[in-house]
Amino acid sequence: QNEIGGGSGLTNLPNVMTEITRTVYQDQYMIVSGNANGGSVYVFDANNPSEQPVKLTHPGGATNASFGSSVCVAREYLVVGARYDDEVSTSQGAVFVYELADLTIPPVRLQPNTTTETHMNFGTDVVGTDEFIIVGCPGDDYTGGPGETNSGSVYLFDINNFASSPTVLEPTNDQLEQEGWSGATSNDDNHWFGYR
Repeated sequence: QNEIGGGSGLTNLPNVMTEITRTVYQDQYMIVSGNANGGSVYVFDANNPSEQPVKLTHPGGATNASFGSSVCVAREYLVVGARYDDEVSTSQGAVFVYELADLTIPPVRLQPNTTTETHMNFGTDVVGTDEFIIVGCPGDDYTGGPGETNSGSVYLFDINNFASSPTVLEPTNDQLEQEGWSGATSNDDNHWFGYR
């Protein structure tokens, strides 16, 4: 068993969880994600972290999707990125949206607008607000001109209607910017995504 963080009480994580990628605190929940063995996400009751957590793994059973490489909470939803998800095309990536109140309900799958592009790494980072689920996609090929590979993009999904088409933000012209590697939001409704 592993204990994380000075006195956090998380003594019931399995030993296989050797790489912890994110820890998110939201009201009554504490979410810990890691990439060991294909990825998993543990949801703890923050009021009683010594209780057995709910363990989430890739809904399709993928073992190399990097499930949990990014996590966030957006209103009543737990958002989990799987940047190497191969269900649609090689390493295109996917994001899974769970209802925090009932994690047994199958998640909603969010994915890029294309079905053919590979190595997009959609879900490398996720950010949640009251209005949007924002998804980084650093391997997206820029659609504005020839040769703009891996320029990256950021997808904004309406949190009130996951079925609606997302807004896609792309860089203006710089090749290989890889926009969408990391994201942040602030209390004044500003949202930032970085590139490398």
